[in-house]
Amino acid sequence: MPLSAPILYPLQRGPEWLRLACAVVLLLALGACASTQVSTQGRTLAHSLCGPAAAGTTVVLWGTHWRADQKEPAARTAAAQRGISDFLARQPDCLSSAPVVALGAVDERPANASLWSAAIVATASAALRPERLVAITVHELGPRLQIGLPMGVEGGTEVVIDLRVLDANTADPLADLHTRWRHGGPFVIKGVATLSQDMQSALAEAFGRASATAH
Repeated sequence: MPLSAPILYPLQRGPEWLRLACAVVLLLALGACASTQVSTQGRTLAHSLCGPAAAGTTVVLWGTHWRADQKEPAARTAAAQRGISDFLARQPDCLSSAPVVALGAVDERPANASLWSAAIVATASAALRPERLVAITVHELGPRLQIGLPMGVEGGTEVVIDLRVLDANTADPLADLHTRWRHGGPFVIKGVATLSQDMQSALAEAFGRASATAH
């Protein structure tokens, strides 16, 4: 990786302490090793979402449930939308051709879960009349950085999503998964440039695991 001018300048001309600090940061960055970790919990599908047993149409709905102190929620929502659109465009026909409905901010407190399911069924079924609904809720999408013992500096990006597949006629859950996707590691520092791609990667894991036990 070529050194940029802003790095070269303090290394060559700055005070001794600044040159040493820059050298340490540069060495840590070059030696950083990023990895991907995925954890998924919940109910998987009994059959493939786009397989022969899945007759009828599918509608995809998605919304956000950011934490109260989420920074730049509008920018993260836009990144999530790009990631979802790009991911669906590369999927089998039942998803790539599925209408996509943006729900905006959704209330996912446990006490309101059944009402939320009924609401999205009503939203999609009124005009589109699908057989299945795929509901995506984005809880987290952004860089993370931890500083402290024992790792020193550890960062990367994190995506937390819920993926539900519902019977549009009954609102019964066919799959209900909570997925946490992380990419990073010690001395890894990432910004927001990859968020839409990170969203795609998290969705690939979630959809893949939702159908992992399907026959």
